[in-house]
Amino acid sequence: MSKDRKKTAQELADAMAELMMARFDADHGLGHYILDDEHQPQQVSLLEWAEWYENADRCVARSETELHEVSTIFLGLDYSWDKDPPILFETMVFARERGGDGQRLGDDLGLMDRYATWDEALKGHNDILREVSKLEGEATEKLKSLQSPPERN
Repeated sequence: MSKDRKKTAQELADAMAELMMARFDADHGLGHYILDDEHQPQQVSLLEWAEWYENADRCVARSETELHEVSTIFLGLDYSWDKDPPILFETMVFARERGGDGQRLGDDLGLMDRYATWDEALKGHNDILREVSKLEGEATEKLKSLQSPPERN
């Protein structure tokens, strides 16, 4: 095959792949987004998203308390299911592991929230972090009260 013919065949294959990706996007309804340098989401094709996603730093914030990890990330997929605005960020709370032995220090609290923008995600992360810290403090006080010997009269 000549060099020109190989180039034409590759261009045709690339064009077909792009059309297939566009059709996949249209059929499945999930918007694909990447973040620009100012943390603003930009809607892109599935192919562009996959290339970006492979090496992207999607972390908005990560914090640890005594017993938990609070993690907020950019999802890159629209979880609003065709509603406006697109929901692209998520905060979740995980029980921390103790020293690599697989045992968890705390319980999964079931706290999770999703957001449309980086700024909302950062605020939501801090709100959930405060809630987790408050719950841990309340649990610690309750444990202390249960461990204290009863007062004698």
